[in-house]
Amino acid sequence: MTKHPGSGGKGANQGTLRMSNQTNQAVRLALLSRRSLAKGSSSGQTKDTVPTHWDFAPQEGSEKGLVLGLPQGKLELEKGDILVAFAQDGSRHYWGPYVVGETSSPSWNSQKKEWQLILSH
Repeated sequence: MTKHPGSGGKGANQGTLRMSNQTNQAVRLALLSRRSLAKGSSSGQTKDTVPTHWDFAPQEGSEKGLVLGLPQGKLELEKGDILVAFAQDGSRHYWGPYVVGETSSPSWNSQKKEWQLILSH
């Protein structure tokens, strides 16, 4: 049994995402929200139906990380969201896939109520 601190009660596993690129490569981070996978959802939320991505320069946010957002507003990850990162230099280097709340990364910071993803070699 794997313990996931953010997988507890209602809303306990929702939070922002802080990303740190500690590599010497330009990286693209892609998110596929589980909300976009829910078929027959009548919530009317269309902003989460398209996979989202962010690009990072080498070492960008390497020390403290960067809190990610969306053009429409705040980003909140939920358990089951999928993250994958890959180098943009043609090296075919990638990280993930990470399933929020199910894999060891991203890790949950209960004090800041955020998921933290650190990419390194």
